[in-house]
Amino acid sequence: MASDPEAPASSANSPPPRRDSAQRARINRWPTIAIAGVIVGTGTLFFNVMPLILSSLARARPLTDSQIGFFASAVMGGAMVATLASVLWIRRFSWRLTSLVAALAATAALFGLMVLENYFAMLAVAFVLGCGQAAMIAPPIALLSDTDTPTRNFAVMVGLQVGLASVLAAAFPAIDGAWSFAGGMGVMGATTLVCAGLALTLPAHGIRGGGGAPAVARPPSNAPVFLGLGALLVFYTGITAVWGFAGILGDARGLGEGEVASAVSVSLGAGLVGSVVAGVLGDRVRALSAILFGSLGVGATYVLLAFEGGYWFFLATLLAMNAFWNVSVAYQAGLIASFDVTGRFAILMTAGQTAGALLGPGMMGLILDSTDGFRIGLAFAGVWILGAYGLFWKAVQSGALARN
Repeated sequence: MASDPEAPASSANSPPPRRDSAQRARINRWPTIAIAGVIVGTGTLFFNVMPLILSSLARARPLTDSQIGFFASAVMGGAMVATLASVLWIRRFSWRLTSLVAALAATAALFGLMVLENYFAMLAVAFVLGCGQAAMIAPPIALLSDTDTPTRNFAVMVGLQVGLASVLAAAFPAIDGAWSFAGGMGVMGATTLVCAGLALTLPAHGIRGGGGAPAVARPPSNAPVFLGLGALLVFYTGITAVWGFAGILGDARGLGEGEVASAVSVSLGAGLVGSVVAGVLGDRVRALSAILFGSLGVGATYVLLAFEGGYWFFLATLLAMNAFWNVSVAYQAGLIASFDVTGRFAILMTAGQTAGALLGPGMMGLILDSTDGFRIGLAFAGVWILGAYGLFWKAVQSGALARN
């Protein structure tokens, strides 16, 4: 992997400052931000359409709920490992090359899952898939953290994520009906291969220390950013515990395959609305207030999911869940980026998300295997969602104390 050293410090001849200025301008251009968002959106497709993928896997392979949960956890575990490792290289190696190689590895893993039937082989390839996807999206996330308006640009990223996922979710019933689980893996593999080409248009490097205008003043300590990352982990544990099994919950409520896929697809569109709202409001709303609003909203949808209901009730609940979730997560990302002192730790947001996604589905699968219904699992997930807000509050207080 070719290295891409940082530009040297400013000198009397002044080329490095001009280079840094040009790099800042390039990073803040809308086409660059859009390409970064598309790559992140493709790299997170597995997570965003997880309910449909896991339901398809359950129909295609004779697996228990816990085995299905651990398959998802294998993908998330690989992503977490790769994201943690990215701290070592994100400011040293070429963003273009690392994103390209990682996209090709993820493509190969997705194509491999089309044909594998041995469960343990599938787990191993799922782990490789997670590694590839996480390494592919680390440079675009670092790029967005370096921009002058990270909260707004993370909202754009979230919007592109849910937009791409909505398209795949809408097409998923036809794909699954024609080619089963292999079809979904093949379509995601082809999409990831396209992103390998897009990776070649990324800047080779960013701006050391980040270029984002903070939502709060930058503290002289990394304690707030690590508290924020821990809060993100807790939040995504609560989210993925429910989202990963939303399709199976719909099946348990007596909904048909098409109805479940329709509800998931349309609800992802509500996530797009939530991200647009966050992008428009930006720093005019306090981050903690927006996070609390989103957390309480998600918790309320979990209460509703505990009750029986038909298609429209299920759809309305998932719509609200996705809207609240994506309003909150845009502000979470902007807040964590504003805490980052060195510009190296904001990329660990993916690790926080994937660590939560590693824990959530596996724990929910174990709960479902040992209980008769979803209510205990929903209560478990709700506690994690509200606990995440407490950690974000503590992160902000820690930052304020560090500045005094």
